[in-house]
Amino acid sequence: MSITKEELVRCIETIAPKELMESWDNTGIQLDVGHREINRILVCLDICSETIEEAIEEDCEYIISHHPLMFSPIQRVSKEDAVGRYLIKLIRNNISVYSSHTSFDSTAGGNNDFLAEKLGLREVEIPEEEPVMRAGILPEPVSLQSFCERVDLEIMGGTGLRYCGKEEKEISKVGICTGAGADLMDTALSLGCDVLVTGDVKYHEFQRAEQLGIALIDAGHYETEIFFNENMAEKLQQALGGSARVIPSKTQPNCLKKFAGMV
Repeated sequence: MSITKEELVRCIETIAPKELMESWDNTGIQLDVGHREINRILVCLDICSETIEEAIEEDCEYIISHHPLMFSPIQRVSKEDAVGRYLIKLIRNNISVYSSHTSFDSTAGGNNDFLAEKLGLREVEIPEEEPVMRAGILPEPVSLQSFCERVDLEIMGGTGLRYCGKEEKEISKVGICTGAGADLMDTALSLGCDVLVTGDVKYHEFQRAEQLGIALIDAGHYETEIFFNENMAEKLQQALGGSARVIPSKTQPNCLKKFAGMV
């Protein structure tokens, strides 16, 4: 069995409506090589050398990524830059790309809801002014130290994380923004959150969080969003009803590495 490009895009945008996209984003078709039939689809966080090779090996006609291949218009396609190399390789291998970015962050059951469930939050709410984040209540209040241990285990795989706030601070309400969302700490505060969990936190953002009195946890951009692979793949496979095979990427690398120092 197979589906058309139109059927695939319709399914994706039913799962994550394009109108949920932030104004600065580039959610949607990134590359269309004109497939008449689509049988196999790879779902990944980023378009990179590894995921393109994986799509080729899996004989996929389509890649659905979370992060857009192109955020802004490009003036030339050249092997001298990464995006150019990726585009050339994708076209040569007859692979199209659709990116479901902030639309999937905001949609019901998307990145933020998935992470809220993973951390056991209840009574999860969506801020009207910031649909790319969530806020929810823990089953029981815990110390910041205990909550950091939970986040480290559930999101970071026990590799450690960065945070600010007093370890004994009681955590009851949690704000979440997968990816990079430290700029939402004011919204988190207005919702009564004791802590905001996000990624890509800068030093001065930690400093500001301490000044505002809200705990802030950097659980990694990659780590808070890599769940897109399995989450979107499962939703899409169900929506397609077996008309095409959807494969969650297994090769997506994290470009950020940690150096522990000499023992």
